[in-house]
Amino acid sequence: MSAPDTSGWGEPELRSEIHRLRLREAKAKKKYDQAREEASEKEDEVGRLMEKLQDVMVSLDQSREECEELRQQGLGETFAGVNSASAEDADELAAVKSTLADRDAELAKARDFRTKAKAKIQDLEGKLAAARAATSGASGSGSGTDQADETAVALAKANRINVRAVAKIKDLEASLAAAIEATAAAEARAAAAESAQRAGPSAEIVSELQSRLDLAGSELDAAAKTAEANAKAARDAFDAELRDAERRAGEAGEARAVEAESRAVAAREFADARLKAAEQRAAAAESAAADVATIAAELHEARTVAKNAEEKCEWNQKKLRKAIEKGKGIEQERNELRAQLDEAEAEVSKLKSEAAARETAATTRAEAAERALAAAERQKE
Repeated sequence: MSAPDTSGWGEPELRSEIHRLRLREAKAKKKYDQAREEASEKEDEVGRLMEKLQDVMVSLDQSREECEELRQQGLGETFAGVNSASAEDADELAAVKSTLADRDAELAKARDFRTKAKAKIQDLEGKLAAARAATSGASGSGSGTDQADETAVALAKANRINVRAVAKIKDLEASLAAAIEATAAAEARAAAAESAQRAGPSAEIVSELQSRLDLAGSELDAAAKTAEANAKAARDAFDAELRDAERRAGEAGEARAVEAESRAVAAREFADARLKAAEQRAAAAESAAADVATIAAELHEARTVAKNAEEKCEWNQKKLRKAIEKGKGIEQERNELRAQLDEAEAEVSKLKSEAAARETAATTRAEAAERALAAAERQKE
């Protein structure tokens, strides 16, 4: 704004203009002071906003630390559950290997029995050939014919025993193959459990353990029943053979009676041995059934632990979600405070610039008025 032309003014007009300009200068100074006070208040408000922003930043850092702790805690519990499941799979694998070793021992015993049976058959075949040769050279002696018939009957029984032994060996070999397959499957499951240690415990693992436990229990029950049936059948067969041998010993002479008695004693001893072995297998099956009950109790306990871990994990996840929501709210509040701070700083800068411009304009006009007044006084003189 340009200063007015005061060349033709008189002293009253100049004094009036000076007074007016001084009033305007006072008003401008007052406005400048007000602007400075407002700027000071804004600066105080900015300080308070900065303090609040600092508190918000601290709260946000605490929320982030809490979220990280919850994440770490959830991962630790998952790894513990998976390690527990891997340990259970390792125990089951050891049990399957132990069962496999028992089946190997039974198969070895059966093969030994088969070898002995073959040797006995060969011996009886030799005796039968000798008896037939003696019968052909004799003059139709009845005792030679009876001895040959008895040897033939013994050979037939030995053949039947050999057939049963071969069937038993085949059954044991089939059981061994099944046990080997179960071992391979258990090793594969153990390897899968070790490779899945970063996934956490799940309901599928518990269900699989339950199914394997039920299958093992049914197999052990079937094995125990089969062993008892085999033992009873063997005992009945050998009792029948013993009674038959005793009957033939009574009908034959003392020599054949002694020989039949020795064979009967041997057969009874053999039957007792097989019965004892069957009883041992049945006892082992009962012990395995007791182990199954123990495993069932451990499985129930593992289920309880897994359920508690899942509940705790859900609680931690809820807490984590709340902490994340709280952090988002705090971060939004921080952004709003920063926006308010920027607006306050812009307003303060604007007020300062306006006050400085007004002060400069008032000073310029006052100086122009003073110069005009001085010029008027010089002209008056």
